[in-house]
Amino acid sequence: MKGSFSAVLIVLCLCLSANAADRRPSGVHEVSKGSRPAVTSDGNGRLYAVFEAYDSGKKTPDVFCSTSIDFGATWSPRQNISRMQSASEHPAVAVEKNGAVDVVWTSNGSGLKNPDIFL
Repeated sequence: MKGSFSAVLIVLCLCLSANAADRRPSGVHEVSKGSRPAVTSDGNGRLYAVFEAYDSGKKTPDVFCSTSIDFGATWSPRQNISRMQSASEHPAVAVEKNGAVDVVWTSNGSGLKNPDIFL
């Protein structure tokens, strides 16, 4: 798989340092094995990471999510949020002003030429 989740966490820590240098954890933390990560913050110390990964025994990727409530010092176990028969890919994540977390991804259930978009 392409990409490195650890590299994204390094970039994330650098981005957060401008706003929360006194509160961010030091070092890099591996959240999970996976690829194509996307990370967002609610601005209050909560981080949301989504990424492609494989459930055990499955040959197509799903979209997983992991959260941190302490600026990335610790992370929740990954949760499969797509649970589809076809490949779930290219996740993106955003936090709304009201705190709702939105995750979007594509799935090729309708074929590679016409992938479906899920939210």
